[in-house]
Amino acid sequence: MSFETRDPRDPDSLSDHPDDAPTSPSLLPRSPKVPPPLPSGKGKSVDKTQDITYKAILGLLKTPVNQQAEASLLATLEDRFAANLQRHPVIKWHTFYAKLESRKDRNQKLSVLHKMSITGGAPDVFRYIQKTDEYLVADSSSESPAGRRNLSYDQALQVSASMGTAIFTYDQYQHIFQGLGFDLHSSNWALTPKEERANGYVFVADGDPLAGFPGYNPRERDTNLRAQTRGFRGWVVI
Repeated sequence: MSFETRDPRDPDSLSDHPDDAPTSPSLLPRSPKVPPPLPSGKGKSVDKTQDITYKAILGLLKTPVNQQAEASLLATLEDRFAANLQRHPVIKWHTFYAKLESRKDRNQKLSVLHKMSITGGAPDVFRYIQKTDEYLVADSSSESPAGRRNLSYDQALQVSASMGTAIFTYDQYQHIFQGLGFDLHSSNWALTPKEERANGYVFVADGDPLAGFPGYNPRERDTNLRAQTRGFRGWVVI
């Protein structure tokens, strides 16, 4: 699952207002791309601690969403929505909730939100997408989700796919989060182009105030030196 290859900073692509009609194609994906499972304990930048963490997270994601958990999740989502109106000043909870309840894949989407929540993501609504009449929901935790850290880049991709989310590209992260006080003490894996991966690089996104300025380089060698403070932010459309 990935965004289309165009500049996500285009203000016509994502809107805060349900009545704002974009003039450009939607950034949002129409079909998921799930990477193959990783061999246990193998692959780039994977040590024993990461392998244990990876298995533990995948095990946690198998936790079913029962009726009580669903009610608690929806109540938490509504409370978070109401407490953070600056993220969606003209979107109403009842319109988002109605969209969620009307979807044929309603239970699947709730499962995704549940997995985002139990891994520390604190999902919240960030945008309304007029072209597809959907909402962009993303992790809103102040720092990189604590339940998804100490993973290699490849493991993060697999965990994200298992959750049913996508990982932000660097530009998408800048468009949504930069300058809002997120990730001042942590960082996130960002979806990295295949050619960069082939050359041994990965992209990283965080709250560095210099990010976005000319000359700033989000690339790092794939060494995982800061894995304990690095996770990933996911998103899903509803």
